[in-house]
Order: sequence, then structure tokens, then C-alpha cells
Amino acid sequence: MAHHLAELMDLAENGEGELRQIAEKQAAELIIKLWANRRSLPASVDPMGGQMAAIELLTAMQPTANPWARFRRTHSKDDLLHEMFGVLTQIVMSGILLTRPVEIRPIEDAEWDALPEDERFLIDQLGRWKKLLATPVSDDLDLEAFYSKFINDEVDTELEERTGPLAEEEKDGPAPTDEQRVILSNLETFQSKLAAFVDQYRNSLDSDDAIEEDEVDDLNYGKSR
Repeated sequence: MAHHLAELMDLAENGEGELRQIAEKQAAELIIKLWANRRSLPASVDPMGGQMAAIELLTAMQPTANPWARFRRTHSKDDLLHEMFGVLTQIVMSGILLTRPVEIRPIEDAEWDALPEDERFLIDQLGRWKKLLATPVSDDLDLEAFYSKFINDEVDTELEERTGPLAEEEKDGPAPTDEQRVILSNLETFQSKLAAFVDQYRNSLDSDDAIEEDEVDDLNYGKSR
């Protein structure tokens, strides 16, 4: 198939007259068919061939995927675990955004319409996280309030403007280095909150041990009487 496409492209480039027109049409049709079936081709042929792992990760990072989002008991260890998982999610996504390549230009409407659902999901999710995590957060961050924008689709998911020396004057948003500084600053907040939740959980375990010891002492006292 690759050799056949190469021959068609060679004829489309170097052929003459009707032969060239036919080769151009056939090459274009073959490229479209190959692209439509790229998921069944070797991973190296599909530029997004390894995206399933990314989709699985982003799905697990969604606020609604928090294992303690439902059925947790308020003011309990379940509640603490819910908060800890949320902060860990923010830390993981911050790391992804810090290492994510910067888009060189926005995606055109026609390009977006041509993307399959899984690729749209990747762009949409990364766009939402970027809007959340590239915005300064306060030290008294409320996890539920932080996630409400994500869950209620209140976050603008438009991709960032083109970057680079020739585009800086046209760029409305912050430069990538500024975004990274904001994300790093937010990471410090997330780290502090995670440490506080871990301390709370540790204290709750110590409290449980103390209560258990008191119960044992009361039981032993009752038997001695």
C-alpha cells in the first residue's frame, strides 16, 4: 500500500496531462482512506497511536472519577481521602502541563470537525486543566469550588494563541514561562494542602488508637470489679 501511494504521488508530481490529474485524485482518495483507518495500522503510522494511555489517565483524573466522590461519610477518613485524591490529581495534572509542548497555533474549525472523538477529548480535557491550573489559586483552596467549573463546563477550552518570537506581539495570554511560574506556585499550594491532609489523617489514626485503648481499659476495669 505504501509503495502504491508513493507511485501515485510521484505521478501526481511529475506526470502530465490527464495522467497527472488521475494520479492526484487517486492519491488524495487513498490518503483519506488510510487516515480514516489509521487506528488499524501500525502505531508508528498513526501520530496519535499511543493516545489511549493518555485518554485513560485523563479519564481517571476527572473530578467525577474520584473514588471517594460518592458515598463518603462527612467529617470522616473517607472525607479526608476524597480531599487527598483531589489534590493528588491537581499535582499530577500540573506536572503534565509543565511538560506539555506548547501549541504553535490554534486548531481551525475544519480541523476540529475532522478530528475523531478521542482526539477531541484529549484537547478538551487538557484545555480545561490548563485554564484551571494556569490561574493562581488561593491558599484556602476549596476543592469543590475548584472543580465546579470543570464539572459544569464553565471553563473556556479554547487553545492558547500561537507562541514564539514572531507571535509574542500578537499574543493575548501570558507567555509560557509565566504560565509555568503560575503552575509551579499552585503546586506549592497543592503540596501544602496535601501535607495538611496527611497530618489530619495521621491525627485521626492516633485518635482512634487512643479511643481503643480507653475502651480496653474500661473493659479491664469492669472485669476487675
